[in-house]
Amino acid sequence: MKIKNCYLLVTILITLFSCSSEDDNSIQNNEPEENIIIELNSIRDIFPTWAKFNGSITQNTNNNRLVGFVYSTSQNPIVDNSNTNTVSDFRSGNAQFELSPLSLLPGTTYYIKAFVQKADNSYLYSNALNFKTTGYFGPAGGYVAYDKGTVSDGWRYMEIHPTTLNFSNAGVGGKWGNMNNFIPATYPDFGKGLENTIAIVNGTTDANCAAKLCYNLTLNGYSDWFLPSIQELYQMSTELRKAGVSIHYSAWSSTQVDADFANCTSNTLSDPSTIIINMNSKAMPEHILPVRRY
Repeated sequence: MKIKNCYLLVTILITLFSCSSEDDNSIQNNEPEENIIIELNSIRDIFPTWAKFNGSITQNTNNNRLVGFVYSTSQNPIVDNSNTNTVSDFRSGNAQFELSPLSLLPGTTYYIKAFVQKADNSYLYSNALNFKTTGYFGPAGGYVAYDKGTVSDGWRYMEIHPTTLNFSNAGVGGKWGNMNNFIPATYPDFGKGLENTIAIVNGTTDANCAAKLCYNLTLNGYSDWFLPSIQELYQMSTELRKAGVSIHYSAWSSTQVDADFANCTSNTLSDPSTIIINMNSKAMPEHILPVRRY
């Protein structure tokens, strides 16, 4: 009887330990891999040497996984391949993520997938997309420096002509416009250059006006040019110079500072190759680089 009772006690203890172990495993185990969804949502703000990649992951909120993007000039890119590059970070739970590579080649087609690293260190991939970095010639003879990635507000691409417009043969470039004349609504933002230009054209009487020269320009059969906002001018000029395009560092923007000054780009004596945002008197001549969007 004692032996039988002892056997029964051992059996009960083994059963309890087994149940406890199963319960612990159910808490500690990662979510089944088939429940993870990784998606490549968009590629946007494409410049000659960088872009923004947008993805999303759906997973258990307790999990923290390595997610990212793998990209290559060859189709079907995968992680840990000598011909591919990755940009990655960790995300917990259901999350959107945006990452940017900083060393793309201009005018080059890339193939890209989003990925997530699984518990066994293998990778789950999204669908594949492709995109082309900017820095190539546009339809109007300038350089396509920016690609939104999709059409919105009636346009997707922005093209800048690297040759200055001149008000006269007597000098390079031209003035911004009238002194002592504040024109409302000339914004610095990317995407505001055309609206700024229209406001300046309507609010300036001086014919020697950078915005008017762009707005009235017909070049290579296109007449939809405008003077870029300071962010448009700065970002496109900086990126094209990175891509080896010769574009002048000093030029007018359509962004006003006050009644007598407006924003322009320039460089510094300590680093002449680097473009910076500056300001100048509206009466001073600067290069004028026309831009169009389509």
